[in-house]
Amino acid sequence: MTQQAESVDPYTAADGCFECQRCGSRTRSEERLHECPSCGGRLKNIAIPRE
Repeated sequence: MTQQAESVDPYTAADGCFECQRCGSRTRSEERLHECPSCGGRLKNIAIPRE
């Protein structure tokens, strides 16, 4: 029996959670963000797991 990937991991790219690498604040957005609204630092998308 084969499982569909969507049933195992329901994550979609529309769910963006970004963390500032300078001040640590977190922001949610459907759009790709590059700059922290609080301090102007670089944002990293933490909704996508990385190894």
